[in-house]
Amino acid sequence: MAVERSARGTYLRVADALKARIDQGEWKAGEAIPPVGEIAAEYQVSVKTATRAVAVLDREGITAASQGRRREVVGDMTIAGNLAAHVTTLIRSRIAGGEWSETLPSEMALAEEFAVSRSTVQAALRQLEQTGEVVNRPGRPRTVPGATGTSYEKAAQLLRTAIQSGKYPEGSQLPTEAELAQQLGVGRDTLRQGLALLREEGLVCSVARVGSFVRTADRSLVESSDERGDRGD
Repeated sequence: MAVERSARGTYLRVADALKARIDQGEWKAGEAIPPVGEIAAEYQVSVKTATRAVAVLDREGITAASQGRRREVVGDMTIAGNLAAHVTTLIRSRIAGGEWSETLPSEMALAEEFAVSRSTVQAALRQLEQTGEVVNRPGRPRTVPGATGTSYEKAAQLLRTAIQSGKYPEGSQLPTEAELAQQLGVGRDTLRQGLALLREEGLVCSVARVGSFVRTADRSLVESSDERGDRGD
């Protein structure tokens, strides 16, 4: 059973595979996992890579080895939970320090950075997502919300504030993309991403060949504009 090779962290992929098998009950608490040599052969990696993989499990408190004995699965998983909480703290510190002010590195990059398994990183990220400190959207890198967010999120936030303050009332048409981009100091592509975010939130809607409008409970104005767009008036 070979694992996908990576320039970063092949040993982390092996560690994740071993942890998954432990989670599935293949090796229960008190039972020994295979020796490093067997793990290396099974996953078609070097002994050095396999050694680094099991070291990750030891560090997370999932396994433990004593002199003259094989490495066994630990029954108490509290250490693993504490490690995820520790990684959460480290990520939060990097965000607060401005190192990751817009987007976070990938899960594999974070696992490599903190020398833990990817599943531990995922547990840490879930904690940050639950508290709203990190935003996870399918198909996109995780981002840090608010004023320190990405350019398109900043553009979306500025427009959101303008709408909520009444500058652009319900049902009103927003300025053209060119005008908004100039006002907000961003490119057209960035502005479009910001508008797309507001559409996902249901705050604005766009009408082909007409423009973008602030959503309203009474959609008559928008529907009328849509009809004009269809007629090409």
